[in-house]
Amino acid sequence: MRSNTLGVIKLDTRFPRVLGDAGNPKSYPCAVRIKTVKGATVDKVLSENLEERLVNSFVKAAKSLEAQRVVGITTTCGFLVRLQNKLTRVVEKPVLSSSLLQLPLILSILPKRKIVCVITADSTKLALNKKGCTLWVCKT
Repeated sequence: MRSNTLGVIKLDTRFPRVLGDAGNPKSYPCAVRIKTVKGATVDKVLSENLEERLVNSFVKAAKSLEAQRVVGITTTCGFLVRLQNKLTRVVEKPVLSSSLLQLPLILSILPKRKIVCVITADSTKLALNKKGCTLWVCKT
C-alpha cells in the first residue's frame, strides 16, 4: 500500500504555527510526519557558515523521514534552500527545501518589466541578486 504522508523537517523553534504555516500539520490535505532538528535555531541556520554538525542533523532528519515511507520532504525554513542539493543526494524521495526553488520558473515566465517580491526574515542573508533579474527582497 502506498503512503500519502508528507515529511516536514522543522527548525527547533517555539512559536504558534498558524494555519498555512509549513510547521502546522493542519496546513496539509494529507498526513504529515514532522521531524524537528534539535539545535537548529533561526540564528544558526542564518549564519554564514552552517555548522557541519547541523548539516548532518538535517541529513539524518531527511533519512529518518524517508525510512518512515513519506512520499516527499519539505522544510519550515526558506533559508534551507542552501541544503537542497545535499538533501536530494542522500534520499530517494523528492525534496522541496524552500519555496525559493520556484524563483527560476517564476522569473522565466514573467515579462521583463515585472518584479518578483521575496518576503524574508533577513534580507541581508538572502543572496538573490542575479544578473538580469528584478527582485525586491523585503524584510518582515
